Amino acid sequence: GTTGVVTPGATIGSINGILKSSSGVVSQAVAGTDYLTSATLESSPATAKAWVNFNGTLAGPITPEAAYNFGVVTKNGTGDYTLTFLNPMSDTNYILMGFANSLTTTKDTGGPDGRDEFGIYYAAVGSSVTPTPALKTTSQVRCVAVSTSTNFDGQALYAIVYGN
Repeated sequence: GTTGVVTPGATIGSINGILKSSSGVVSQAVAGTDYLTSATLESSPATAKAWVNFNGTLAGPITPEAAYNFGVVTKNGTGDYTLTFLNPMSDTNYILMGFANSLTTTKDTGGPDGRDEFGIYYAAVGSSVTPTPALKTTSQVRCVAVSTSTNFDGQALYAIVYGN
């Protein structure tokens, strides 16, 4: 085979992908082995399987401002949303991370460290947070935005999912 130095991100003949080698040296490159194809990148557990950015103050159904593998967001009530995957997850062992922001001009006092919370949330006994029925399937996940133990409609809500 031919050996040479390649600029990362460059196309070599019919090879077009992200080089795995940090040095940029390719020798007899094989798709999925020597560089990542879009198929191998999508199947990697290190790659986000879904993400969404939406305004929770809008009336439902909410069209995301930006998203990957999430469609329209269903608003179930104040701060309570169901996210539906466009392509189902392979199992329910995925993780969801979320962030919420009310984008107000005053400092938020939600949570123990002054941050809002957004994610799969189960209210503790005695909490003033509206309990959310558990919903975490391969096709949907239900999330709640909480600030100071109260559900709220955040102007900027973000969720990202990792899994197999």
